[in-house]
Amino acid sequence: MTENDGVSTEQPEGEEQPGGRVVMPGGDYLLAALISTVNGYPGDIGYPLTLSLHGTLVSGETISGRTYFDMIAGALEQAWPRNEDGTSNEGVFDRFREFGDAMYPRPNEDGEETNAGRSQPVAYVHLKHVTISQPGAPMIEMDATVAWRCKIDAIDAWTLGTMATTTTSSPGTW
Repeated sequence: MTENDGVSTEQPEGEEQPGGRVVMPGGDYLLAALISTVNGYPGDIGYPLTLSLHGTLVSGETISGRTYFDMIAGALEQAWPRNEDGTSNEGVFDRFREFGDAMYPRPNEDGEETNAGRSQPVAYVHLKHVTISQPGAPMIEMDATVAWRCKIDAIDAWTLGTMATTTTSSPGTW
């Protein structure tokens, strides 16, 4: 904190944030706050987000940790709806949903968490509608049902907004 302006320049890592969320040390505190908002909102907030990961750009729409686990369970359910003996795998998929609920408590319409305890520190970013771009390679657009996850401390840079595909023949152009 400087004497003149009264504004703290220290990153609030590891401190409790509004809504009881805790920022994970090692990642960008502003991005962690944004993701904490996504995780704590009653519905999904689909912020367009582009991340830089050691030269690779990953672009998509933010989803909560709960939605990520719901999407994983749904994808597994589509791939393996029944065991070889014809019995249902439903309990296995429900475990992924329950894990998501335990890690990312669902707030009610008033913004209050409905699960006991506090939500986990922000450690991951979750995206859907993902596009990946690497230098010298064509852009890869993931299937809309694919959920993508990245450790927040692996992110070098980020911006609100997504990459746009182009009609040029130059690979990796945005």
